[in-house]
Amino acid sequence: MVRLSCVALLGLCLSSSSAIAQCSSEVQVEHVDKKELQQLQQFVNEGHQPWRLDSQAIAAEKALQLDNTSKERWNVYGVPATLVGESETRATYEIKSRHAGVSYRITVERFDWLLPSAKKWEWMVWTPAEVRITRCN
Repeated sequence: MVRLSCVALLGLCLSSSSAIAQCSSEVQVEHVDKKELQQLQQFVNEGHQPWRLDSQAIAAEKALQLDNTSKERWNVYGVPATLVGESETRATYEIKSRHAGVSYRITVERFDWLLPSAKKWEWMVWTPAEVRITRCN
């Protein structure tokens, strides 16, 4: 016999025998190589890869890497991302993986020690700082 729990106000019924999604999460803190990031900042200062000034594009790039998407198919502006929170130096996005049941919460940062090279906050590159990977089945 299958038991039903109903919420009359919303008109929802759930079977107690239905599977409840089991989720697990892992957090990865990204290693930041200061020398490498300073070189990247200089590269962007020279007019190359201006998309690195866009926090959402950097979060999307990280999601594409995590999904093992071939670089020929990368489009950082084609990845749907939901902004969770942002400040001048930190932004967090929620991105669904192309793999079923997997999502990413990606935090990107601008580091104040790059300011002398960038000259202005808005000219400073973003870099991934933390990734939370959630898998549900």
